[in-house]
Amino acid sequence: MFVLGVVGVQIYGATASNRFDVLPGDTRGWITATLLATTGNLVLSFGCMIGIGLAAWADSKPARGALVLAVVGGFWAMIANLIGVAVVFHHQLGVSLLLSNFVENRAVASLGVLMQGGLGVVVVLVALSFLTSRAQPAPPAELS
Repeated sequence: MFVLGVVGVQIYGATASNRFDVLPGDTRGWITATLLATTGNLVLSFGCMIGIGLAAWADSKPARGALVLAVVGGFWAMIANLIGVAVVFHHQLGVSLLLSNFVENRAVASLGVLMQGGLGVVVVLVALSFLTSRAQPAPPAELS
């Protein structure tokens, strides 16, 4: 919950500071896209993974809520990193804040961003598997 709260504040800050206003020759839209892309970084994926691990210990409503939040966080990691790929290929000087954009090769930089998005896919798949396994009723006990 705290990880998604921090990401929510980052998303709000990114969109409130620049919006996506783009005028000819204006880079504010790409700055906003870059800031949004940075919200789907490793911290989000690892935070969701920690939440999944903690939720795996308990079968309660808060644990299921944590799993749902992990799914939301994983989806955002995927979306944010797809935005990051667009930022990598836009490649405007002074705009990119993504760590992988310090690499000169755009293919390598986009691969690094896609790998971070892949962690989002892992988070979603693992959290959904825990959610669906808990949603099924337990088999009836056999009488001996």
